[in-house]
Amino acid sequence: MKIAIVEWWPRLCGAVNWAIHLSGAETHHQVDLLTFSKSGKKLKPWDKVVANWQVHKIQDAVAVLNTYDLIILSDIVCRAPETRSKVEGELPWYYHVMSKVTTPWTTMIHDGSYAGKESALMRAMLATRSFNRHLITTRFPEAKARIDKLYNDGKNEMYEPPVTWLVDPYLPYNRKKAVGKVPPLEERTNEIIHIGRSSTNKGQDVLLDLFRDLNSNVHSWGYSAYGKPSHAWLLWELATQHLGLVEHRFPVRSKIGKHPQMHKFYTRDWAVFRDGFVYDFHGGYLDFDDIDWSPMINVALTNDGWKGTLEYATLDAIAHGCVAVVPEQQIEYAEYITLVTIPYRRCSYKVKPDTPLGGTRDWDREKIIEIINNLIAHPKEELQALAELQHAEVFSKHDPARILNLIVEAHRVQ
Repeated sequence: MKIAIVEWWPRLCGAVNWAIHLSGAETHHQVDLLTFSKSGKKLKPWDKVVANWQVHKIQDAVAVLNTYDLIILSDIVCRAPETRSKVEGELPWYYHVMSKVTTPWTTMIHDGSYAGKESALMRAMLATRSFNRHLITTRFPEAKARIDKLYNDGKNEMYEPPVTWLVDPYLPYNRKKAVGKVPPLEERTNEIIHIGRSSTNKGQDVLLDLFRDLNSNVHSWGYSAYGKPSHAWLLWELATQHLGLVEHRFPVRSKIGKHPQMHKFYTRDWAVFRDGFVYDFHGGYLDFDDIDWSPMINVALTNDGWKGTLEYATLDAIAHGCVAVVPEQQIEYAEYITLVTIPYRRCSYKVKPDTPLGGTRDWDREKIIEIINNLIAHPKEELQALAELQHAEVFSKHDPARILNLIVEAHRVQ
């Protein structure tokens, strides 16, 4: 079978990661990773997303896609601003492509977080003649509730197609993508590493709070987007103004400019310390070669809005020989026996100058500290043995070939 996995605008996000890893399946099928541009050439912004992209002209998209036996979209909507129509209320160009395609297609529904303004596009996509009535998801309760809402919102009366759900809680992971250098055991440390883009739901702020009682240095790797101020700068203010942590290195800016406050808008690296331990924030990695994988303990602190399945940041850490520590809710829909879990659902921090720290807490902080410090105290040999067990279990379940075969079989039996 000839299969096209399609992303309309390659960028750093979970949906694109899903497509890239799925396209790495070792299978007898022909699997191509496709995208489109006006020129038919790769665009400069896509350089950050390394993969074997086949780029075609948008004007040829229908003809190209009709040469395949099955199309798998990375997501039902593309949230890249570059794909949106400039005319208010007009559907994006890729909808018009899919409305003319005759090859059967399916798509990933990542969760239930699709905005209300995306509903019209979602309905239109599902009403195209070549949609094969199969939807893929790792988070079934949230995904189903959001799709059901499309047809039961009290405003739209339309034929509801018989949708069959393909539910598998394990994201595909191509281990060949894990190209960072893993140091030998004698060079590794019983320290904490955290990976993920800097945002309010990924846990960098929570880890700063925990750091005050952890018996270890902490290394936080994440790319921080522009902001006024940036999220990375807000983390700095949280650390130094509210959590009592001491400046070790003042934030540097990630972009050259003359504005005296540039470091607050484009924030890169900084560090704080307490009692001889350092929290080191690295705000600009783009690939695994940038990351120092010496720390052996990876702590994930994603809020429960992304519950149910491991995120790619955790899979990346396991692939590079780390012991994974994850919130209990993170694996609510999956089954693992080797992962270390902590009682954490969500925390938020409202940082305002000269104002007491606000926000909400839903965690057992004392228990989390106990579990992580217990791991830190283990000999490196024991941590390595646990990391190897996790690696074996996790990647047997996250095998992209297994997941692609599920999708293909569902298509064949419809």
